[in-house]
Amino acid sequence: MDDNTTPPALPPAAQRLRQGRLLLAEAARAGGINAYPAQGAALMDAYFRERLDELRTASPGLCATPFALVAVGGYGRAELCPASDVDVLLLYENAIAPAAEELSRGLFHPLWDLGLDLGHGVRTLADCLRLAGEDMLVLTSLLDVRHVAGEGALTARLQRRLAEAAPPGRAAAFGQWVLEHNAGRRARHGDSSGLLEPELKNGLGGLRDAHQIRWLLRLVPSLCAGPQAPFTPEDLALLEADHAVVLCARTALHLAAGRKTDRLFFDLQPQVARTLGFSGAEPGQGGDEPQAADAPTGLATGLATGLAVEGFLSRLHQAMTRIRAMRQACWLEAFPPRAEACAPAAAAPGILCGPTGMALCDPKAAAHQPALILALYVAAARAARPLAWSALRATRAALADPARRAAFAELPDILPALLEIFRASGQPTESSPPHAAPQESAQTGPSRLADALRRLFAPTPNAADPPGAHPPEPAAPAVATALQSMLDTGLMAALVPEFAPVEHLVQFDDFHIHPVGKHTLEVVRALASIRPCGPEERRSPPDGDLSPDILERAAGLPHFDRLLLAGFCHDLAKPRRDHCGEGEALSRALLGRLGADPEAIDDVAFLVREHLLIPKTATRRDLADESVAATVAEICGGVERLDMLHLLAVADSRSTGPRAWSPWTAALFDELARKARGLLTRGPLSGPDAVDTSRRVRERALALATKPAEQDATPALERGFAERCLEHMPARALLVLDAATVARHLRLARRFALNLAEDMVRKPAAKAGLGVAEIDAVPVRGRAFQVSIAAMDRPGLFAVMAGVLALHDLHILSAEVLTWGPGSAGPGASLAVDVFVVREPAPGLSLEDLWARVRRAVSYALTDKLSLEYRLEQKRNSPLAQASRAPGGRCAVRVDNAQSDFHTLVEVAAPDRLGLLHDLARALCAHGARVHLARIATSAGRIHDVFYVRDEEGRKIADPQRLEVLRRALLAAARHN
Repeated sequence: MDDNTTPPALPPAAQRLRQGRLLLAEAARAGGINAYPAQGAALMDAYFRERLDELRTASPGLCATPFALVAVGGYGRAELCPASDVDVLLLYENAIAPAAEELSRGLFHPLWDLGLDLGHGVRTLADCLRLAGEDMLVLTSLLDVRHVAGEGALTARLQRRLAEAAPPGRAAAFGQWVLEHNAGRRARHGDSSGLLEPELKNGLGGLRDAHQIRWLLRLVPSLCAGPQAPFTPEDLALLEADHAVVLCARTALHLAAGRKTDRLFFDLQPQVARTLGFSGAEPGQGGDEPQAADAPTGLATGLATGLAVEGFLSRLHQAMTRIRAMRQACWLEAFPPRAEACAPAAAAPGILCGPTGMALCDPKAAAHQPALILALYVAAARAARPLAWSALRATRAALADPARRAAFAELPDILPALLEIFRASGQPTESSPPHAAPQESAQTGPSRLADALRRLFAPTPNAADPPGAHPPEPAAPAVATALQSMLDTGLMAALVPEFAPVEHLVQFDDFHIHPVGKHTLEVVRALASIRPCGPEERRSPPDGDLSPDILERAAGLPHFDRLLLAGFCHDLAKPRRDHCGEGEALSRALLGRLGADPEAIDDVAFLVREHLLIPKTATRRDLADESVAATVAEICGGVERLDMLHLLAVADSRSTGPRAWSPWTAALFDELARKARGLLTRGPLSGPDAVDTSRRVRERALALATKPAEQDATPALERGFAERCLEHMPARALLVLDAATVARHLRLARRFALNLAEDMVRKPAAKAGLGVAEIDAVPVRGRAFQVSIAAMDRPGLFAVMAGVLALHDLHILSAEVLTWGPGSAGPGASLAVDVFVVREPAPGLSLEDLWARVRRAVSYALTDKLSLEYRLEQKRNSPLAQASRAPGGRCAVRVDNAQSDFHTLVEVAAPDRLGLLHDLARALCAHGARVHLARIATSAGRIHDVFYVRDEEGRKIADPQRLEVLRRALLAAARHN
């Protein structure tokens, strides 16, 4: 038998479908993206009809029993993107025909041969109704049934029976499933209307929200029909336009990725933006940052690409924001809370707190009263209620007119109103997709189904509840706060025109997860969530990753409102190069115009100017150097400003994203703030204090080392050996390490000495000890491990250890190089103990095996049995390697001899890659620079590493020519791919 048999030829209908899809993709890339989903569905319809004709001609008996071919799901909605699933149903009325299997093969197998994802079923009418009652996903997919081919009357009967079949006994379960489904969407995909890598289908604000709106509008016609309908024709037209934006983005995403994906990753955004017609500034135009004369030629192109992506994401976020807001309002309007749970009540003159949220008594008249609209948002914040859809529409209408919009910035009480809204933003809102308990009705058809769906959102009663008792309202809020609604409607930018440039500003990197406007309000919300509050205020519990010190500092602040204002102002100058310095001037002007007192203005301006001081210092400087903490303390000048700056740094980093905030960065922030606070409260550290600290650590470490270790029953060290090790140990070790770590290093030195003695017996004197390495690894605060590696000191040792850790996927957070005195590793040789803090290894790994492999790899690399450069290059080029999605950027190296009295500081900023620290360390070694300390920081797909180095004689590198050669070598190492 011939193993090279060719696959069966595609039938003509499938060939036409393939050709049609290719032409459709070409047309989409050429500018016809809007038409793709509907035309893609039409192509699929044509395939099924033509294929049925082919099958009838070839085998007339296949179609003897009446059937209908029905599109469901996205195909039913005629929304077929390039990689969408094709969901189709072969429907029979009473019994599935014997020929159904052969008919299915003839229809569906060619689609698989084309590589399409197909979801298909063969069912009877009764099967569909039964499964719709048992499986919630089946029920929702059948809500978008569309006839494709066959007996149209059969499809119509299915649609009618679904409309008539209220699911008795299943209402509560289905309602709970829908609530959990939406909660799960938020947990898995987030609020995509404010994410820089949005999930276009299932994220909040995505296509699934638009589908839910259409479903509700179809099932509850009163939502959009009649003079009292909450949704106007203009609302529906805007919904269709916004839905088209998201659908086109998904189409372009599938074309760019060449596969099915709904997450708009950074690396695909430039191509998606181009396909949708967004273009950036031409080279030499646009952009606020001047370009250097010797900048790479690709930099201007990169600027244009970034601006195109920013324009595209800004439009996409606005569309998704409106879809999300309308979906929330739609649920509230369709299923308002029980009347007794939220009876309408006057909240303020002209403002009504109704079942669906805070509303205006006369929305049309309010469009000419900016003060009333501002009071509406204050009332909503005060009551922790959402804004009703009519109120949101009135806000947008008032802001649409330029003259009326300008009047908002002239209101007299903007500052107190903003502060009240800011304070309340840390509270939960009361309303979530609510419950309803409609009266039983004898209605049938669509009205009966609408009533049934209202019952769907009542949770299953508890058997212990008394008859007629109502279940509690959902605890988790799923509607926007007043602060979020101010961003959604554009009210914040109208009240504070300085906010307008950053309202939708997108930073094209993988560091920030939100646009600047959304990020700013998230910082305010994070600060408000830890604000001390009165007994009557409700508050979400603070997140568990905050230390008790943070909450204590927040509770002790006498002027918390100033911190909230700083959170709002800190990024207002973000489009500019020096957004900290220029933000200070902008904040002073803004708060002066709003009537803030001079002391508050000074504090806020200081916080804006210095808001990056703690993040940059904590992640890039040696915190064991008391001058670092002293500098921070001196800049702050007082405990209150230091505490506010610390809290602002925490809120800013937590709101930026996981690349800016982790347990490790939290520990660094806390350490720096604690040390600076100590200087401000207990006076400056002095030499005798450092000596006392060193003495205490030495005595405690000696006591720990000379008794058996409790955790692993390691035998006690001889006191004489331990004391000799302490004499060899550099003085810095007793200042930067705690006593327990010093004791472990003493035991590490003992293991090294024993192995060294064995190695010297086995090998010639010239090679003895070169491959001896010992390792100690313990978990530390911040979901990290402290890894200490001991080996005989030699040039390039730090580079070897950094390369080995990279080879084992251990991300380095910081590094300390401790070189012991001569004789500590044998006659005339020194022991080097390099202390790395690495991120916690991936779960599932055997830590004992991992550390053993690291130790062996260090030994092999030191004896030339392992080529780290070759292995790292292999790993970088592996198909399994995870490439960075972050946009590239320029490399920069700065040399500083002023920051430290004893070291030359070398700062390197460059795009990150596997083994980059190893490459930089090799370059430093090749030019005679010995690394004594390294601070490692990675953000936005870039590294910002700081090395504290000395020359071969242990001095700062002062020769300018040598420093320039070193700088160029590091640039070359950073740019090497």
